Amino acid sequence: MPVSIRYTTHTFPSPIGVLLLAATKSGICLVKYLDSPSGEANPVKSLLAWTKTHKIDAAVTKAKEDSVLSDAVRAIEASVGGVDGNAKMDSLPVDLSLVGTTFQRSVWKSLRKVPAGTTVTYAELASLSGSPGASRAVGNANRSNPVPIIVPCHRCVASDGLGGYAGATDAESVEIKRKVFLLDVEGVKRSPLGSAGRGKRKRMDDAVDTCILKYVKAC
Repeated sequence: MPVSIRYTTHTFPSPIGVLLLAATKSGICLVKYLDSPSGEANPVKSLLAWTKTHKIDAAVTKAKEDSVLSDAVRAIEASVGGVDGNAKMDSLPVDLSLVGTTFQRSVWKSLRKVPAGTTVTYAELASLSGSPGASRAVGNANRSNPVPIIVPCHRCVASDGLGGYAGATDAESVEIKRKVFLLDVEGVKRSPLGSAGRGKRKRMDDAVDTCILKYVKAC
């Protein structure tokens, strides 16, 4: 039986731009930047292309009144507007069952445990996800993240710098500008070299064995 997927679009402040948000009965399954250079501006075509790529048998409909999608829009609006909307973001239901490997889903779930205003390195996220040393695989999982912002892959940085975002590494790319923007509005400080709070972040509780890493905001 086809998976029922509802969708909506919303325009957020630059550099976020237009987002396509989609949900199943279990939660948000897709957040996609529609105005990226590699993106498809038409939401229906973009969503159908995504389902085809991942071999998802889906029945796609435009949402009318949908509390899950509306809550997601409000939470993202608050967050990118500099208002603390992350508590609402953290409580949003997500459906990660449609795409990804078991490892990638573990990475995505671990990302939701990284608090706003903090960052985690690829190596730390690998340990947090139960696979120490799998930094490169973590980078691939972040690039494949179907629900950016809500599953905050922008909080994952390189040990010596900002790292990539949405497959991009060029500092002048719209993707990296989005990552910088998202970290800035969350209060993450960056050094003159562009690293996100590295060297100033203090670890409060290194508890990889309990799958929780806690950090204070960079000061």
